[in-house]
Amino acid sequence: MKKITEFQAKVMPVVEFTVEDKLFKLVLDFNAIAKIETELKRDMRTVTQWRIKSEDNPQGLTASDITYICWACFDRNHPEVTLRELRQWLSPTDTDFIWLMLIEMCFPGIAAASEEAAKLKASGGDQGEQKPTPPEV
Repeated sequence: MKKITEFQAKVMPVVEFTVEDKLFKLVLDFNAIAKIETELKRDMRTVTQWRIKSEDNPQGLTASDITYICWACFDRNHPEVTLRELRQWLSPTDTDFIWLMLIEMCFPGIAAASEEAAKLKASGGDQGEQKPTPPEV
């Protein structure tokens, strides 16, 4: 197995995921992205493709899609984990947390930026300074 270089470690965050005292290291690299895009038939490099399915966004990600994306992140370090096995470890109540973890892996800092933009919008915004607003996720 290739060693992750310092450059790769900065670009690709590694998320640690523990199940029954076993530590897994998840990586959302381009192999995972390719696997996801093949299955879900969508370009995962754009933040708009990461929106969750809703009445306003009927083409968004479903809970099944989110678990598939999570499973693809196991591939680099733990290819022996099956999708069925992963889904047995997770509960439907975990969906939002997993989605947030995954989108943060793909777009580091987006969760904090979106939260800050929402707070700014709710407070009436900063009228004196124009700042770029991250897309809603």
